[in-house]
Amino acid sequence: MKITILCVGKIKEKFYRDAVAEYEKRLSRYCRFEVTEVADEKTPDHASENMELLIKEKEAERMEKYLKEGAYVICLLYTSPSPRDGLLSRMPSSA
Repeated sequence: MKITILCVGKIKEKFYRDAVAEYEKRLSRYCRFEVTEVADEKTPDHASENMELLIKEKEAERMEKYLKEGAYVICLLYTSPSPRDGLLSRMPSSA
């Protein structure tokens, strides 16, 4: 099994880099593990929603190059979804 963390931009914070290194050490007995960082688009200050959407689409295109056929994809968000993103309306409700 191979686990790939695919992220937009560099992992800058030391505590995140340390956490990734720790997980890599723990998982190395059981699987191959790698982190791939793709370049992020610079977002201008006060960018419109349309501009932000275009930027996200460009970043998504970069990420798609690394996705293998038949791979399981799990999306993790750095921040909580906002109602503005429209993500909450697409999440299954827990009834």
